[in-house]
Amino acid sequence: MPDTRLFPFMLGATHNARFMVLEHRFYGDSQPFDTWDLENFAYLNSEQALADLAYFIGTVNPENAN
Repeated sequence: MPDTRLFPFMLGATHNARFMVLEHRFYGDSQPFDTWDLENFAYLNSEQALADLAYFIGTVNPENAN
């Protein structure tokens, strides 16, 4: 049985696509603040996550930005 975890990479290679993985702020290396103080978590919400994604898409595809 083939390893299905490689399918995105195989499909991307077939279509000469860019393959990117986004990391939401506050997780991993993208923690935007020096401390874990509660007031800093005001930005940990779905609206901010969608705004970050829209900014990313506009940055990598400026011709499609609104």
